[in-house]
Amino acid sequence: LKLRFIKGYKITEIAAKLGYSEQYIRNKQTELMKRIEFKNIT
Repeated sequence: LKLRFIKGYKITEIAAKLGYSEQYIRNKQTELMKRIEFKNIT
């Protein structure tokens, strides 16, 4: 998630950098996003 949302990498770049398939990275991102409880910060 750090590479995706903080450093601005694309899914394809993350997959190449970490040596995983794009689908694996997409699945992990989806799984982690479901686990995070987002709070409304105002």
